[in-house]
Amino acid sequence: MQAVLLAAGEGERCKPLTETKPKSLLKVANKPIIEYNLDALSGFVDEVIIVVGHLKDKLEMRLGNYYGTDYYSGIKIRYVTQTEQLGTWHALMQAKPFIRSDKIVVMNTDDFYSKSDVEKLLKYENAVLGKGEVGKKGVIVIGSDLVKGIDERAISKDNELVNTGLYVFTGAVFDIPLFKPENQKEYYLTDLVGLVAKEKDFHCEVIEDLYLSVSYPWDLLEMNKKILKGLKKEFNFRGMPFRNNKPLAHSIRYDERELKNTLKDLVIIGDGCEIVNSAIEGPVIIGENCKIHSAYIRPYTAIGDNCIIGCVEIKNSIIGDKTKIPHSGYVGDSVIGDGCNIGAGTKFMNQRIDKHIVKVGRAVMVETKLGDIKKLIGYGEKINTGLEKLGAIVGDNVSFAGGLTIQPGMIISTNLEVLASILFEIDYGEPKKLNMLVIKEK
Repeated sequence: MQAVLLAAGEGERCKPLTETKPKSLLKVANKPIIEYNLDALSGFVDEVIIVVGHLKDKLEMRLGNYYGTDYYSGIKIRYVTQTEQLGTWHALMQAKPFIRSDKIVVMNTDDFYSKSDVEKLLKYENAVLGKGEVGKKGVIVIGSDLVKGIDERAISKDNELVNTGLYVFTGAVFDIPLFKPENQKEYYLTDLVGLVAKEKDFHCEVIEDLYLSVSYPWDLLEMNKKILKGLKKEFNFRGMPFRNNKPLAHSIRYDERELKNTLKDLVIIGDGCEIVNSAIEGPVIIGENCKIHSAYIRPYTAIGDNCIIGCVEIKNSIIGDKTKIPHSGYVGDSVIGDGCNIGAGTKFMNQRIDKHIVKVGRAVMVETKLGDIKKLIGYGEKINTGLEKLGAIVGDNVSFAGGLTIQPGMIISTNLEVLASILFEIDYGEPKKLNMLVIKEK
């Protein structure tokens, strides 16, 4: 059996993280989202066709031509390019020349699907996975226990299911010509579902296991948290992490006398790490070749490969590869990209003083008299995150001066030097407190 994975989109709502990598390569618990979905497909399909577009070379470099222990037992991978972003149905049709299966799995690559939920769909020729959730778009219209269509504009109510973007189709769908309503710019899989449902039985299964969706960068934190919670069921913890009775970490440097005092609960540590005089409360995952000295790492934190962490408190955050936080500070509920350097004493605050919901918006860059220095203001059309605690979202290769205070909900783009942080108030008929960062482009 084959599967088609849709990975061509630019991930506009997940910027700045998707400015340097495809959305499907964003990591949670130190693993790209797309690899979790390949794990879910393992044992069911022998080939996946990945529809690529935005930064496709990075995806191809990461995954190669197969996924698994070796070429013969793993899943073979083929790539096709969607040169124009004309919708999900159009993306699926790019795989048509390579389809040989009577039945195919189609899934998004920026959502997390469980193996058990994939398996449930496979008993049907045509099916979609639904989730019971109030207040979401993409309502699955059901009549006489069968799917009649998917209404992308409708908002779900009680006892209604919404579309998760995981489907099973027969190979015959590739014979259906692309179609879209006159007022619609792109071709959507939801339209395809409606056409198939008119001719064939189309079934819906409801999620029973874990399903997670990433629309905005802060959704990664919730996904990271739930996956780390799930890992507690998979690993035995006896001072060091084990899997299948084999230690995961083989070259950790630490003082064995302090091991029980410094590691609590599930702490997964990669090869070549040096951990000295630190307290780590799991579930936490740490990549390879990291140096962690005098740090306090709190639950639901993922630290990438080759990081330097020192004398800092980190809580419920994702830290990218090769990032340095070497001196005193605080990072709470934040996503920090790859290759960042955080100056001494810089703090990423994660809660407003009034404890209201954190709102974020696109930063406004304002030229100053200094020419190449700009003011980056967290102001504009705000998005309600629904979160009382949220720190910063930081793109790759950002450097921060020492002693800064980064206010909750700041979004900082890639390749910047952050020189100063200021909280000030303006009055445009209504007083507004604004967070301002003084930055310089690298």
